[in-house]
Amino acid sequence: MTHYFPVSNKGPSERLQSRVVDKYIFIVEIEDNPAATRGFTLALGSLPSKLLAPNKHVLDSVLNCLCHASRKDCLVRGEGDAETRCTAMTSLVNVCKTVGICCATNEHDSAADASPISPVTKCQILRVFDTLLDAMEDYNMDRCGDVGSWS
Repeated sequence: MTHYFPVSNKGPSERLQSRVVDKYIFIVEIEDNPAATRGFTLALGSLPSKLLAPNKHVLDSVLNCLCHASRKDCLVRGEGDAETRCTAMTSLVNVCKTVGICCATNEHDSAADASPISPVTKCQILRVFDTLLDAMEDYNMDRCGDVGSWS
């Protein structure tokens, strides 16, 4: 993936950031086509860490988008889409794996600041876990059966 998205050590350019991450988030949030929301939620989880987390703000945007898309009250074309929720949960896990977890006891640790990648903080991890646990209470049905079991 790094060959397709060459990013310098300083992080992605504004143009690359807006044409990839910001665009994917925008499409997930406003698209009425379920196939597009499924694809773009999966795409967010497949991006390299330098695009996902050049700073805490971008990582927050990605996690907020995926957490929102995985909620059972999130609608695509006025209806709930179980597969979008499932792909969003898969991507949440992939983003955390790709970016890594901040293991510093102090979030303002100087070792974490030296890296061009902003790791997932304790606050963000709690939000991800809350989202995954909430998804287990999703007992909606679709043509394949119980959605809650997908999480």
